[in-house]
Amino acid sequence: VLVEDEHHRLLGIVSHRRLLRLFGRPIPREEGQHAPVSSIMVADPVVITPETPSLDAIKLMKEKQISCLPVVKEEKLVGVITEDNFLAIASNLLEQKLANESGELDFPNNQADSGS
Repeated sequence: VLVEDEHHRLLGIVSHRRLLRLFGRPIPREEGQHAPVSSIMVADPVVITPETPSLDAIKLMKEKQISCLPVVKEEKLVGVITEDNFLAIASNLLEQKLANESGELDFPNNQADSGS
């Protein structure tokens, strides 16, 4: 979950991995109150810009062992890229590669080039 302020500036992130790490640990809070998001979020998470090359984003995710990267432009949150996004791309590329190896041609609309 991305945490942003009213001006769409990224404040932090709460990931399922973060929640699992915190499971069983006491979370600081006032008596009778629920823990605020700020007590469990990662402040100042690793971010990228819309101009960041995809391969750089993948490398960063692997190096930092993170599953998503918020996309920030001019200090405002504009999107997020996740492992699932890259998995979908990899799946499509693999399917295309296997289809091409089996003799199928990858033309738009599955039509052969008319040669014109």
